[in-house]
Amino acid sequence: MRKNALTPPAYGGYVWGVARLALIFVVACLAGPVLAAGPAQFLTAIPSVPLAPGCTEVPESAVLFDAPEGRIAQVILRSAGPDWAEIQAFYAHALPPLGWAPAGPNRWTRGGEVLRLEYVHRTGAEGVWVQIRLAPGA
Repeated sequence: MRKNALTPPAYGGYVWGVARLALIFVVACLAGPVLAAGPAQFLTAIPSVPLAPGCTEVPESAVLFDAPEGRIAQVILRSAGPDWAEIQAFYAHALPPLGWAPAGPNRWTRGGEVLRLEYVHRTGAEGVWVQIRLAPGA
């Protein structure tokens, strides 16, 4: 009888068991941070745009209008951790898979809408403040 090349030898059963246990342990350790991150959060006023990690929406800053030309929305984010460059990098990587096409620095388009990301200077305010605006346009 011919054995499968992947069948462990009879004398190595213990070794194969330890190897499988070690592999399960490594996979569990690597998956831990991914599972702990939780599901992505999205903006309340613009649910097609994710919320950058470390950022929070400024309460009552969200504005949303439904106009004949399309949606007009604005939200302000405050970051206590990531700096402006990290926030820009997050959106540059997160938006294209969601269908937003880059259309210039801090600007994306999708389905006749334009999304803009702007740094907001707040005198005396701590952290980074970011305005995200959505408007009809090409």
